[in-house]
Amino acid sequence: MSITGNFVDAQTALVWGLVNHVVPHEALLPFCRQLGADIVSNDGATARAILATYDDERETVDGPRADMELERFRNWHAAGKGAEAGVAQRRDAVVARGREQSR
Repeated sequence: MSITGNFVDAQTALVWGLVNHVVPHEALLPFCRQLGADIVSNDGATARAILATYDDERETVDGPRADMELERFRNWHAAGKGAEAGVAQRRDAVVARGREQSR
């Protein structure tokens, strides 16, 4: 998606594992509240231990990758490719392209 800039609808994102739920807009807030209630009703110590494991795993796997991405981002901007006007214009073009693809 990053390279093609192609639009991905919610159902495709779900099938690809990019999201774990798709709900209608009007159901979003009640759905999120229910997820929050489910989390709060779970054993807190267990949930914290699981989240700590996720954090540790992220550091060992994503740490060097995140550093590399940040360095390339900074280089992109240092080379003048991230100039604000250019970013807005490219973003608008991607959004317009996505809207055309979703029709």
